[in-house]
Amino acid sequence: MVILISWTIEFPLVINEQLGWSLFVLPAQHYISAFGPFLAAISTMFIFGGFSGVKSFFVARFFTRTSLLWYLFALGVPIAFFMISLFIQNIITGHGGLVELPWIEWLGIWLLWIFTFGIGEETGWRGFVLPEFQMKYSPMLAAFFVAVFWALWHLPYFFEDHGFMGMSALMIAGWFLGLVFGSLLLSWMFNKSGQNAWIPALWHGTYNTVLQFSSVDSWIPSLVTAMVIIFTSFVVIPRMKKKARVD
Repeated sequence: MVILISWTIEFPLVINEQLGWSLFVLPAQHYISAFGPFLAAISTMFIFGGFSGVKSFFVARFFTRTSLLWYLFALGVPIAFFMISLFIQNIITGHGGLVELPWIEWLGIWLLWIFTFGIGEETGWRGFVLPEFQMKYSPMLAAFFVAVFWALWHLPYFFEDHGFMGMSALMIAGWFLGLVFGSLLLSWMFNKSGQNAWIPALWHGTYNTVLQFSSVDSWIPSLVTAMVIIFTSFVVIPRMKKKARVD
């Protein structure tokens, strides 16, 4: 259902881009597609649990008491990765490779990413799909399965979003690798924070925002993704393995 809802929203955008048609689309339809996972989770909870099921789901995912440190982690680590990447970019190229916008515009962009691809995606992927997989599999294996479906969910973007359409085969492979490690990281954060969906949503939105700071020829997106992979490899995965052995 997650994929079906989002693909249905994306369909007119793909047709217009690939065939040159003029099907009606909303101004922000690309961003609306981010709510596919959210809508799928809510619909499933309503079908099997009614309004009380939806209420219980929201309470569990958005009103769970979580240490302030996790909020700081979700906000601060992507920014730290960005700052380190900016430093490396300056050393290698001699320039920052940044898009210059007033801070108030960046605040709006950040809130947009949090609300759409943050809450919209993470409510479904980490908030609903991941716990379902974890009922049968270890957290690490469950996170990998989520990554596979998460990657498939992005498929229409490769036919309507110019950022995705411009990727080479090697870039797509790197993107998928980053997605897998990102899924492991977000899943670990979600579980460690008491399965609070705000934590991965805040990370997801902040991560997407810092990538928007970079210009087209910037190395920053690749450097930030590399840091996610390194951090997940040396910090997250050992802890996930240790937890699996304890269980």
